[in-house]
Amino acid sequence: MKLKIPKKVLQTLDYLIMFDPISLIMVGLVTLAGFAAQEAAVSNSPAWWVTGFDLNTFLSFAAILLVSGGILILNQINHVENEDKPNQLLPIENGQIEPENAKKIAVIAMILGLGALLLIQKLLLAGFAVIITAIRAAGHNLLNISKKEKGVLWLLSNVVFTILLFGFGWQIKGSLNLATLKMFAPYLLEIVSLLTLIFLLDGNMLYKSYKDGEEIVHMGDRGHLIWLAAVLALGAFLWGLKLGDPMLTHSLLLGLVLYIILVFKVNHLWIVRTVSYTLFFFVFFSSSQYPWFFVFAVIAYYLSKNYYDQRYEIRFPNFGNIEETGEKNA
Repeated sequence: MKLKIPKKVLQTLDYLIMFDPISLIMVGLVTLAGFAAQEAAVSNSPAWWVTGFDLNTFLSFAAILLVSGGILILNQINHVENEDKPNQLLPIENGQIEPENAKKIAVIAMILGLGALLLIQKLLLAGFAVIITAIRAAGHNLLNISKKEKGVLWLLSNVVFTILLFGFGWQIKGSLNLATLKMFAPYLLEIVSLLTLIFLLDGNMLYKSYKDGEEIVHMGDRGHLIWLAAVLALGAFLWGLKLGDPMLTHSLLLGLVLYIILVFKVNHLWIVRTVSYTLFFFVFFSSSQYPWFFVFAVIAYYLSKNYYDQRYEIRFPNFGNIEETGEKNA
């Protein structure tokens, strides 16, 4: 679905895209997993096709997206200030938006998010959001955690971030308890699996592939990390099967096929496909439980896709539709 966007509107969209809508889909997905797990634990059965609209739930999700969007902006600013080769897919790092202006917008977004939680008297969630901001924004940026130079810290930072998001989702309608840890454990395995694959990706190399169709190279001696990711995904599937979590098991039932292919075709192309399609499966099956999330995901995806296509002539987001020869698919 391609929409023709006027040039002036594209330039204005820089300020929306800097919130990184694709990453916000992932934020919403992890938060929704916590929300769904809590409802399943209480009712002893998973929810399906919940179409009712609850204002407090909506504002809670909107709040965490605003807070996380502000954090993502601060991370981009940190990359510009500390990385030799920032990610060229985002407006701040691409030089389209001044870091100082972006920082002001990030602070406003986080204040609005916290304000929304206080408005609906979700004091505990507001405290959770503050902790998320402190750990992810302050800690991540003050320590200058980069994937390239501090891989282990980068992984731990993202794991802690997802734990807090899952806990935030759980607390929208419930309280944290031992059941939270039990339901989150298999998700933790899959999160570490996906982060391991993302760690192997070179953002600037992918940018050239999306932009110019350059060849996506093989990974050489990184095969052991691919095996680790595959084993973690299998463990997450088996554990989710034992817990009866449909979002996890249905998604990984399809995703494991890609992991198997990746084990034998160790290159960037299949890493992109494995990560992208596995996340797509999670979005799809979570949307069968909560279809309002599908509306948000579709808007964020196609907004980003049309923006990058017309602003920079880049095929992003991309599900790995690039031939290993470097030629783009028609």
